[in-house]
Amino acid sequence: MVEGPRVDRTDPVGTTHPHRQLAYLPALDGLRAFAVTAVVLYHLNLPLLPGGYLGVDVFFVISGFLITALLLAELDRWGSVDLAAFWIRRVRRLLPALLLVMVAVVAYAQFLAQPAQRAQLRGDGFATLLYYSNWRFIYAGESYFAQYGDPSPLRHTWSLAIEEQWYLVLPLVLTGLAALGFLSRRALAAGFALGAVASALWAAHLYNPDVDPSRVYYGTDTRVQGLLTGACLAALLGSRAWAGRARTSKGQVRYLALGPWTLPLGRQALAHGVGIAGLGAVAAAMLFLPDSSSFLYRGGFLVVALASGAVIYASRLPGPLATLLSLPPLRWLGRISYGVYLWHWPVIVVLSSERTGLGGLGLALVRIAVTLGLSELSYRLVELPVRRGALRRFPRRAGLRPWLVAGVPAVLVTSLVLATPPDPSSSRTVDGLTVSQHVAPAGDRRVLLVGDSTAFTLAMPWSAALTPGVTVTSSTRLGCGFARGGRLIGDQRYAQEEKCAQWPTDWADAVRDSDPELVLLMAGAWETVDHVVEGRVLKVGSQEYGDYLRTELDAASSVLTQRGARLGLVNVPCYQEPDGGMYGPDLVRQRNDRTRIAWINTQYQRYAEAHPETVSVVHLETMLCDEQGRPLATIGGVAAKDVRYDGVHYTEKGAKDVWRWLDSRLLQTLGSNAPLTAYFVGDSVPYGLREDSGGRHGSFTLAGATRLGCGLVTSPRVVAGRVEAMPDACSEWSASWPDQARQSSYDVGVLWPGIGELFDHRVKGRTLRFGSESYRRYLQDEYGRAIDALSSDGRPVVVVTMPCHGVPDGDGREAPAINDAERIAWINDVAREVAAAHGASVVDLGGHLCAGGYSNTSGNVTLRKDGLHFTEAGTTLVLSWLLPQISRSAGLTKG
Repeated sequence: MVEGPRVDRTDPVGTTHPHRQLAYLPALDGLRAFAVTAVVLYHLNLPLLPGGYLGVDVFFVISGFLITALLLAELDRWGSVDLAAFWIRRVRRLLPALLLVMVAVVAYAQFLAQPAQRAQLRGDGFATLLYYSNWRFIYAGESYFAQYGDPSPLRHTWSLAIEEQWYLVLPLVLTGLAALGFLSRRALAAGFALGAVASALWAAHLYNPDVDPSRVYYGTDTRVQGLLTGACLAALLGSRAWAGRARTSKGQVRYLALGPWTLPLGRQALAHGVGIAGLGAVAAAMLFLPDSSSFLYRGGFLVVALASGAVIYASRLPGPLATLLSLPPLRWLGRISYGVYLWHWPVIVVLSSERTGLGGLGLALVRIAVTLGLSELSYRLVELPVRRGALRRFPRRAGLRPWLVAGVPAVLVTSLVLATPPDPSSSRTVDGLTVSQHVAPAGDRRVLLVGDSTAFTLAMPWSAALTPGVTVTSSTRLGCGFARGGRLIGDQRYAQEEKCAQWPTDWADAVRDSDPELVLLMAGAWETVDHVVEGRVLKVGSQEYGDYLRTELDAASSVLTQRGARLGLVNVPCYQEPDGGMYGPDLVRQRNDRTRIAWINTQYQRYAEAHPETVSVVHLETMLCDEQGRPLATIGGVAAKDVRYDGVHYTEKGAKDVWRWLDSRLLQTLGSNAPLTAYFVGDSVPYGLREDSGGRHGSFTLAGATRLGCGLVTSPRVVAGRVEAMPDACSEWSASWPDQARQSSYDVGVLWPGIGELFDHRVKGRTLRFGSESYRRYLQDEYGRAIDALSSDGRPVVVVTMPCHGVPDGDGREAPAINDAERIAWINDVAREVAAAHGASVVDLGGHLCAGGYSNTSGNVTLRKDGLHFTEAGTTLVLSWLLPQISRSAGLTKG
């Protein structure tokens, strides 16, 4: 992001070469405006320019052209380059605006950033001020294309780092060549061209479509091709680089008038045609080349650089292209483009949808307005005054000015460090992997937390006071779950980040170092999106993806339990991702989809059931979500945004609340693995759930008194005007189950209102009409006696509401009443009244399954085989949701 030679009025004191300004080309400001607009639109995640990131490549070519032309002009005039003066001019042009942004970042780190982000900002701040941030992001494994948690507000400085590295190396190379007498313009141009091609070939060699391309995108070695292309153009043009007019061989200027534009004749017309074609090619690339395009890494960046060079070549000459790019609005935006680039990304990070309450186009317009305002102020109040010698007004006594130049960055870096409270844990971050280690006091139980960025934000604020008797260590990677492979978000494929394939080694090291008794695996934010594995698309909900998840869970379990630890799979809670970051609304749709989340949790549950000796499920969703799997508005009396700041990742307070919630569950999981027993009482629906599950689901044993064809009410039904007596077996069952329950050992009684209650009933010679007050009192007595029987020893009782039904109309005269939503709602209201009167709680299975009316599918799962009874797959899905709700409603803390 270069600020070209233009308005500097001063030279560093003591310079050996008075500085010669190059002519001002207004069209270059227009090209800067075009480039920075593209970058901003891309980062705003607007669908207008999926290839807007290529604006950075346009800036690289401008930088290479301008700086090389400036240095060659100095060499032509003086035979050498005053290196100190050159570098001081670069500092004076670039550092003041950057320092102003750094002040804002320090304030953000102090007052708004989450703890996890503050820890990251320390390293990012140093790297930005010392201009090696691109290599820091490579080393830290921070993807340019990924969005998880709060991204660093300094992420965009990677391109500034490359340019500063160019400013450091290029003058040394040219000075050395001049000293050796090898400064032929053609030879230089050939060398720059070969370097650009070599860089492009190296990028193609490093590029692997199956892994995240950020190493190639960030690397100085792979991105210098744009700078070298601009340098080649400057060397080819030589002193003509700044020709202002196109002349004939007789020195006459010839133009053909075309309205407000003029088109030079002859060879100049060809030059303008090439320039216009170049601008069209760059625009087309921005319109049609998303950041996942393989073409970019296989020569595409070089093609864009060549097209940008063509625009620069033609824009030097009067004509339509120069006129277009010199329009006043473009010139204004181009003049402040450096500030726009510096400010736009921190503004996007700070003005998030969570903080502003805005979204979509409205939020984008606010961000643009703030960016332009800050950039204009920075240009007028900081950048221009410094360039015009404002620092000269400081006294030089005692070397004050050098101390000022060196001291301001030092103070800022120190402030950034102080803005980050010291991490109480012993932690380290390498290549995106954060490991925290704590020595467990004698007698403490040892827990290891592994996972993605949600686990990272949970691990950061942990302290021993949150989980007395349990010491927690962690090994987490931002942006990485346990399901390896690429991701399909919308219609875009995103290659796997290399770091995300390293968890077997990372977790094995963590298990070896901490020797845990329990390992909590917290992932899911990325498992809810479709995956691409070995070229195959695996859709969430498909058998293929389910098989793949089990394979990955097998691998994780093998690593994490190798020293005898128990594995706790932390269920995926509901998410409320606001805008999807750089992935956009497609990520929002996938990540927030309750059906996808329920399906993933079903896979966890099935895996735990298949490995009961080593695997448990921790139902975190019962803390964060309501019974329908929707995010709670308040959690423990605290607004949800104060628990998960973006609907996914935890605030410091939220993480501490989760640890307090986990506290007793950790000890119980570490202790006895004895399952809870739920005692079901009801008709054929709970009977089928018990039978199809084999009487066991996760940490629950399903016992009880359920009978086919028998419900809680055994009086004769009146169906279509005909009295139908219940079988004698049902009367015997109804009389005997209360005594059986009192003699049974269980943790919670579960009462199931049934379809038998949906009809009129004949009681003691009278017909009690459905919906009448007399029938209501009758049901209240029957339900009340059942609750009292189940709770006789003080054990908790939960009443499960009746879900909607879809029994085919041809199945006898009962179907209309069984399927009647109003009748079902009336029964559920009675059940709630009785539960409240008898101290029982209610779990709303009906609300969970029927929020949008009757549906027989959930994702790819068929729920019911006859509109009433659940299929085997439906049983697993229902119990995976229902049993944690029962546990929470009953006040149980085990499981």
